Amino acid sequence: MNILVACEYSGIVSAAFRAKGHQVMSLDILPTEQPGYHLQGKLEHALSINWDMIIAFPPCTHLCIASTWRWKNDKENMSRAFALIKLIWESPGKMICIENPVGWLNNNWRAPDQILSPHLFGSRFQKRTCFWLKNLPPLILGCTVLNPRPLINQFGSGHNKPKLRSKFQPELANAMSEQWG
Repeated sequence: MNILVACEYSGIVSAAFRAKGHQVMSLDILPTEQPGYHLQGKLEHALSINWDMIIAFPPCTHLCIASTWRWKNDKENMSRAFALIKLIWESPGKMICIENPVGWLNNNWRAPDQILSPHLFGSRFQKRTCFWLKNLPPLILGCTVLNPRPLINQFGSGHNKPKLRSKFQPELANAMSEQWG
């Protein structure tokens, strides 16, 4: 399959699908942290291609539940973030997964097709993650870790915390590549 992994600088999901033999292009405004085919730039141009699958991690800064305090006064940024999500959703990709945390999208766009956490697939961390799926089945849960730690608490405070928190967990990426690839 030809797969676009959008808004992913970590390369975790791209690497999981590449390991299964797929042609994967990752794209983000940031440079990648893993080797492989990665374009650094804006997403809009890549969405015109008819990908077999698009897995997208659009920025959640203005849409996540932790930003509810901004929602009243940050309409412009929220509107821009939602426009990107709609652009991904309406692209010609045959199968689409949009990932975002619980937040504005759940009540103002549509309910997610699946809400899950990495600890349901063997990670020691929990983080409520929403998937909006088009022509993809919900993931079947794997090996659940009991008493997982909240992912948000592992980083303490610091300037890199949002970037670290947004990294996708490898166990969940492997489940995606196993079940969708």
